[in-house]
Amino acid sequence: DERGELAAMKNGIAQNDVGINTDVLTGYPKNSAILTAVKTMSPQVIACDEVATESEISAIAQGANSGISFIVTVHASGLEELVRRSQVERLVDIGCFENIVLLKGGSGPGKIENIYEAGEIKDEIYRRRLVWLAATVCGVMLAERFSKRQRALENLLSFFCLVRLEVTHYLLPFSEAIIKIAACSSGCKLKFVNVCAERLRKNEDFPLAWEKSLEQEPLCIGRDEAMLLSSFGKTVCQCDINGVEEILAYYSERFEKSLSQAVRSKEKYSKLCMFSGLFAGGIAFMILI
Repeated sequence: DERGELAAMKNGIAQNDVGINTDVLTGYPKNSAILTAVKTMSPQVIACDEVATESEISAIAQGANSGISFIVTVHASGLEELVRRSQVERLVDIGCFENIVLLKGGSGPGKIENIYEAGEIKDEIYRRRLVWLAATVCGVMLAERFSKRQRALENLLSFFCLVRLEVTHYLLPFSEAIIKIAACSSGCKLKFVNVCAERLRKNEDFPLAWEKSLEQEPLCIGRDEAMLLSSFGKTVCQCDINGVEEILAYYSERFEKSLSQAVRSKEKYSKLCMFSGLFAGGIAFMILI
């Protein structure tokens, strides 16, 4: 009874009826009193009010691990505030309580409003954690999508630059250029290019090899960019060497513009999405959905 509010001790005598077999530690910090009682008094039940600090919760945990039952109080205006209290979350996680009794407060002092099993409160706390986590993950995933789009476009632009080099400087046929790029020691960061090269080695027509390879590795790019990439396979095979050079230059320019846009979008929206997810998670955590 840290503040003398439970037993109201006077001259060593309890002014409130707390039972004849009850020892009262008054004016004593709760955490120290609980540990002292556990070590020296072999209590069956320990009662205390207004648990708030981590040291008090830690002392309760030690007592519970010693087989002692506890009756404690926590201030809250209702169930909504109760499940948001960090000390309630810790006490429920400890697993030393079977029931949680919600009193009516000012509308009916000393009267019970509801009784919950500890498992119900624990489920509600975990549900709120999941809602917060889900909202946060959505924000992080959306932010990551901007990064993935940028990386995919960087790899595509690098691929087109390598193909242009092989076709214009080494005068390799387009299909052979792809096979050479896929076979180089550093390889290609685009999986579909390696798959396409493997199909070309088996003498598959380029348009079909390109289309089937794209289906195996959907890239994290925009719809227009995906359509542009798909059309490349149908267009390039219809041209001579000069036409191939022009097409490669055209597609390189288009994907370079897309990359510049992706970089701007990432700088503008990526952090916003992440913080929005965290914010939404926090709001969702505080309200009942």
